[in-house]
Formats: sequence, C-alpha cells, structure tokens
Amino acid sequence: MDFKLSKTHLLQQEMFRRFAENEIKPIAEEMDET
Repeated sequence: MDFKLSKTHLLQQEMFRRFAENEIKPIAEEMDET
C-alpha cells in the first residue's frame, strides 16, 4: 500500500495550514488573552 499523499492532497494541506495560521491563529490568540 502507498500511504503517500497525492499532489492534490499536499496542496490542500498547505492551503488549510496557511488559512489556519492567517485566519484562525490571530483570533485564537486574542481569545486566549481575554
């Protein structure tokens, strides 16, 4: 069995990571401060 991610999956993984870092992380940090 081949458990490597396809090129499409790798691109989606990167897109979701960037979204989380740019959109979710700042909100989470702000909520942690309150």
